[in-house]
Amino acid sequence: MPKINLKGKTAFGNNKPLKRLKLKDVTDNIVIFREDSPMSLLPQGMTFVYFMDSEENAKKISNGKLPMLILPTGSRYGSRSPFQNALRKKKHEHIIGFIQGYTSKDEIYISFMKVRPQYRRNTINTKMVQALKKEFSGAKIKFEDPTKDGNKFIDKTYPDAEKV
Repeated sequence: MPKINLKGKTAFGNNKPLKRLKLKDVTDNIVIFREDSPMSLLPQGMTFVYFMDSEENAKKISNGKLPMLILPTGSRYGSRSPFQNALRKKKHEHIIGFIQGYTSKDEIYISFMKVRPQYRRNTINTKMVQALKKEFSGAKIKFEDPTKDGNKFIDKTYPDAEKV
């Protein structure tokens, strides 16, 4: 699968604009972690989606050779969000996009969704949500407290989704 690179404001995978690639073309760049156990430190159903810069790094994060990114929930952020702070750290340099939320067979609840600023508008959020929809087919999507840009994305891409 493609190594993602940036030329200007356009992201490419295998020398093709990412916008033109289908989910199946970048599936190996997307990693979904879901906590299935009710006896864990994380709540059952907690889900993280990572869009990685290469298949190699997707395998590394899957195998625990790169650290996961987990953000605090339920708080408002100042001028720099925890996601922006995390992206400044070398250990997270291969993460291009990130979703944090909860999933079940009936619901995909997205509490946080972000793409590195230089990679925005290249269908990365769309592809991560598509991967979740594929994994939890038939589940209703809910977005928690979307931003102004998030509302535009949701209204255009997922008009049937609920905003909570």
